[in-house]
Amino acid sequence: MNLIEINNLRKSFGTKEVLKGLDLDIETGKVYTLLGKNGAGKTTFINIMLGLIKEDGGHRTTNINIKKDVGVVFQEDFFSNDIIVEDLIKLQASFFHRKVDIDGRLKTMGLEKEKYQKTGTLSGGQKRKLSFLLATLHDPKLLILDEPTAGMDYDSVEKFVQQIKKLKAEGKTILLITHDLYQIESFADYILLLNEGIFEENIPVNDMFVEVLYEFPREMIKNDIPKEKLFYVDEQSVVVNTLHVQEIIAENKITDSEIFKRRKQVVDIFKHISFVEGEK
Repeated sequence: MNLIEINNLRKSFGTKEVLKGLDLDIETGKVYTLLGKNGAGKTTFINIMLGLIKEDGGHRTTNINIKKDVGVVFQEDFFSNDIIVEDLIKLQASFFHRKVDIDGRLKTMGLEKEKYQKTGTLSGGQKRKLSFLLATLHDPKLLILDEPTAGMDYDSVEKFVQQIKKLKAEGKTILLITHDLYQIESFADYILLLNEGIFEENIPVNDMFVEVLYEFPREMIKNDIPKEKLFYVDEQSVVVNTLHVQEIIAENKITDSEIFKRRKQVVDIFKHISFVEGEK
């Protein structure tokens, strides 16, 4: 069953068209990773899904109760600085008439030492952990996480990834918005790349990572190559897909080309778009 179905979703602010016709079915039990540059429309998209703002066009079908069945970690942590961590958890749980194992939840998130602290004394990473804890208290069917690992150290990110994998195993549906490409392929089912108001990519992870690219050191490429034949170029490398690679190998007299072959990665999508669009 699809939890949410979106067809031709559009949204403008003044003369700026932010979303230009998005189509997406969010399936039960899948993890979607939504990627995009700043200003790509990610937050607008999420706010429409949550009913916080109204779309200008298109159709949105929601097969869950947004208030009861959705947990959200917003980009900013919205709680008073003067409330004790334990009291905030109790308050959140009361909204859903739930009894929770507060000590167990705090231990899972690595916040047991902060139980009696005021939230205003927490670090940025600790606040993100607390926001995640609060978002999952009521056992939601859908989790929407907007930059949930911002400010977290390496160990905390590791624990967060394990939590995502656990929730996925429990059948939760997750929409993760992130700039952090860390371990995405280990838990995501779909990669969504929002660019210039459209989904540049909407692809199963397993399909994306079987694609092959060739990454050559820049000094190996002696001849000029038309931009349309390149996947992207950065300071160190020239990256080519299989469509044009044999031509480039021959023109530049490259031997042992197989050692430069690798599978496509998430970061390649971003670099490709930046290369195609050029500096703005």
